[in-house]
Amino acid sequence: PFDLAKAHPDKTALVFLDRRHTYGEFDRLTDAIAARLIAAGAGRNRMVGVLIPRSDWITICSFAVLKARSGYLPLDTTYPDDRLNLMLNDSGAPILITTPELSARIGAEYKGTRIFLDDLKASPAVAAHPIAAAATPTRILLISPIRRRSFLRRRTTSSSCSTPPARPAFPRARCLIMRT
Repeated sequence: PFDLAKAHPDKTALVFLDRRHTYGEFDRLTDAIAARLIAAGAGRNRMVGVLIPRSDWITICSFAVLKARSGYLPLDTTYPDDRLNLMLNDSGAPILITTPELSARIGAEYKGTRIFLDDLKASPAVAAHPIAAAATPTRILLISPIRRRSFLRRRTTSSSCSTPPARPAFPRARCLIMRT
């Protein structure tokens, strides 16, 4: 495996509408956000919910969550409020990345830390894109084995019952998350 951010820092890694991010920029953004998540309490076998509008920031935040060695809980903005609250509370996610508008949809019973996307974008480490040195985020190297009991993403399945069971997703396409 090799690190594309080091091998090709100026090549395009992510495109959303008219915005482009190079591998180097993507790596620095995700490192800075991962450091912020680690400082907020993210870590191994802890979930981080992501409830933001569809944009390039969904991909950036999801990779940052994985670099922080946390599980990624995708929350779709089209879901009803009750389902969002159920998924968030059932997962036990101590951190939620969201916007002020979408945060209003999450009930007061959620006691975790809410990190607003605009605050992430405005923070000096993210705005200037330097590699954050406060914590050491991990590198994600694709197509390598991972520990069987670690979970990367929480999946809530639909069923005929009123409360769908949530269970950790153990993906078949595995990736190794290593500290560098």
